[in-house]
Amino acid sequence: DYVWDLEINNIKYVYDYAFYQREINSLTADNVKYVGKYAFAENSKIISVKMENVENIDEHAFYRCTSLYRVNIGENIKEIKDFAFYNSWVENSLTQVYINAVNPPTIYENTLPAMYWNDSNIVIYVPYESTSSYAKADYFKNYTINSIGSIYNYLYVYEIINNNQVMITNY
Repeated sequence: DYVWDLEINNIKYVYDYAFYQREINSLTADNVKYVGKYAFAENSKIISVKMENVENIDEHAFYRCTSLYRVNIGENIKEIKDFAFYNSWVENSLTQVYINAVNPPTIYENTLPAMYWNDSNIVIYVPYESTSSYAKADYFKNYTINSIGSIYNYLYVYEIINNNQVMITNY
């Protein structure tokens, strides 16, 4: 079996079930605006997703992608529907969600993986000036919110923690 590192450069819409149960290791979709229902769902191999210009991610788009640990979403995101990145608490590997939008997008109760007794190891990284608005936003307030530090070609060089600590994350 072949596992893809999928780069989608000139497509704006990934429709429902487009890559359902396909073995993809990583996804870079810089010009995609919309990701449909179950578009990448039930893929046990995918570990990272980067979507620089996505605006809407439909329900179940990355449902049960149990190895997915990092998601990087650009500044244009408006809505991430229910169950878009959902895994059960036991199956979940997702720990890093980077959202570059200044205004929190709309998310729902089950957009992100399930929590066990309000315990989650998911950290959502957002622009520094937006940490308080994300921390107050519906459903985001259930997760740890940290600020994105410096971005170099969408690789995060550092993050600011509690306004007075810097942690090097990549170089």
